[in-house]
Amino acid sequence: MSTTAPLDRPDRFHSYTLEVLPPDSRLWIDRQTQVVILIDGDGRIVNLEILTGSEWLLMITLLAEIPPFCTYEKLYASFFGMDFEQSQEQLHDAWGSPAWDLMMKPIRNILSRLRIKMRSFGFEISNISEIGYTFVRAGRRYMTNAEGES
Repeated sequence: MSTTAPLDRPDRFHSYTLEVLPPDSRLWIDRQTQVVILIDGDGRIVNLEILTGSEWLLMITLLAEIPPFCTYEKLYASFFGMDFEQSQEQLHDAWGSPAWDLMMKPIRNILSRLRIKMRSFGFEISNISEIGYTFVRAGRRYMTNAEGES
């Protein structure tokens, strides 16, 4: 991934080249309007999505960490406005218990809505079991059996 400006800078627009995007495409984000835009190699807008505040928060957290992946702790810390160490401690203490699922439920709910929006960009937000989330190309995983047969 490359970016035209780091997320911690106050610039309005940021551009990303992600391996999961179509060739020569770039993902742009507009911090002021919370818009995500896919622009093809010819400079045409291919897709545009306006994100809610919660979706935006998780999307910029994912973009800051991917590749390779964004940990549960990073998303949790960002979402609940706490430092990483505090998030790490809370999630570690709850791991394997019903409390962990309750703690992560609001994040999973928002990621579910964000996944739907990002599919139209040609990529998915995928869970890496016991680690966190990453971006993968959209595709075969959502084919029906009839579509996948030769």
